[in-house]
Amino acid sequence: MDDLAALLQRLGADGDGPSLDAFVSSSAEHLFASQEPVDDDDAVTFELWPLDKTPPSKLLAAVSEKLDAWASTHAWRDAGAPTSGLTAGRERVRGEATVADGDDEWLLVFLLRELTRSLDCAARVTDGDGEFLLVDAADDLPEWLEPDTAPGRVWLVQGRVAVVAE
Repeated sequence: MDDLAALLQRLGADGDGPSLDAFVSSSAEHLFASQEPVDDDDAVTFELWPLDKTPPSKLLAAVSEKLDAWASTHAWRDAGAPTSGLTAGRERVRGEATVADGDDEWLLVFLLRELTRSLDCAARVTDGDGEFLLVDAADDLPEWLEPDTAPGRVWLVQGRVAVVAE
């Protein structure tokens, strides 16, 4: 990294190229300033419900700490996502993240799955299409699970996908 910085400074010093400041920024906000407005397909909403007597405020602190540590090296579309929109309600922790593509969405699912492994909680995740985990698991779902009976039935618990029975 130091070699790259030295090379870029030399290029800028001779007037033959851009300065180092042209490549380095303390904030990534400018990268997303010209993006299209966020629509429903870009938003992923998630909930974490404690499975024990942990108050939502304590669950929020634990979730924030773990997500910050795990997700800090990823270039999320929202600055600070997925922890930027976390709130603690009376019974659960809720969050929303703007995703740039399917990779962001599946990374968030992975992180939520890991949270359910390390914390005593269950997670639910949806996007503009609803229960998107169902789409990818369609071949392995029980026969009784139909689109009109699916909302609220798909959860991540102890690192696994769970479907609440009829």
